[in-house]
Amino acid sequence: MLIHSIELKSVDSTNDFAKRECASFDQKALTVLVAEKQTSGRGQYDKKWYSTPSQLIVTFVFFAPPLDHSLLVQLLATTVQEVLQTHNLHPTIRWPNDLLINSKKIAGILIETKDSCYIMGLGLNLHLTPEDLLHINQPATCLFQESGKSFDRNKLIGEITALLVQKIDSLLLSEGK
Repeated sequence: MLIHSIELKSVDSTNDFAKRECASFDQKALTVLVAEKQTSGRGQYDKKWYSTPSQLIVTFVFFAPPLDHSLLVQLLATTVQEVLQTHNLHPTIRWPNDLLINSKKIAGILIETKDSCYIMGLGLNLHLTPEDLLHINQPATCLFQESGKSFDRNKLIGEITALLVQKIDSLLLSEGK
């Protein structure tokens, strides 16, 4: 699967951008939308997603015949989980769409569709300050707080993207699509 990347300085929501623009994306590729900041980020049930430039905000877009949303949530959640494990972090998945470390939210996933366009949004807390954490309406943490080390956003996106492409290809092959 080809990979196309689009970097956005600021956007209302990467998922909303994907829904507006998906008709212009290559249907044979995975489009990776990366935003430094979202002004109207949201999670499941339109819950507000607090956004800072110290987060990893990315949406993956691909085209396929009908697929089960819950399967896609698990696909992205296990991808992020496996990548973080390579960095000696051990997140757990809280159904339906969160990743936790030490019972605190580290990431959220939002899956949406528009026709045959699948939109998989991920918000991952990289380097949040204690003040940033106060804006999140549940116990939360960040990779820096849990590991004591800084993470390169682009390197992490590359690792997640590489594994996700393998999993999407396997899923589509196993589904006969």
